[in-house]
Amino acid sequence: GKGIVRTFPLTPGIDLAGTVTDSADPRFAPGDRVVLNGFGRGESKDGGFAERARVGADELVPLPEGLSTRQAAAIGTAGYTAMLSVLALADAGVEPDDGDVLVTGAAGGVGSVAISLLAARGYRVIASTGRPEHGDYLRELGAADLIDRATLSAPGKPLASERWAAAVD
Repeated sequence: GKGIVRTFPLTPGIDLAGTVTDSADPRFAPGDRVVLNGFGRGESKDGGFAERARVGADELVPLPEGLSTRQAAAIGTAGYTAMLSVLALADAGVEPDDGDVLVTGAAGGVGSVAISLLAARGYRVIASTGRPEHGDYLRELGAADLIDRATLSAPGKPLASERWAAAVD
């Protein structure tokens, strides 16, 4: 792809997880473990592929007890986005018994985490992918069925029946 770096030179990496070494903000003290997702990091501001980074306190989120810095880094923006999607379904009142949930881009970062989270909460997940060779992996994550993404691009009927209770795209 073309990438997302908007200025150059720039340190890439949209996620950071680490330990505060110095802070002028009363919300954070040396030794606090934190995570940062987004805020233009790796696009228009230096990102997380660095040993040290100077960031604004408003960009940081304290890590909860029981979640290591390494785990937070592994979750990253993809995991955060997937969880926001699951929470949005819950806020919209979508329940597991309402029907199947479609996850597009299923073999990607957000999609694979979304499948796992939804399946763990009892949803029947349909994984849409253009990579059928990842079918076993998607089923291991919790996908009940697979659909080739090309079938979703075909013209539909204006008054077709609803197929899914919700979708994560």
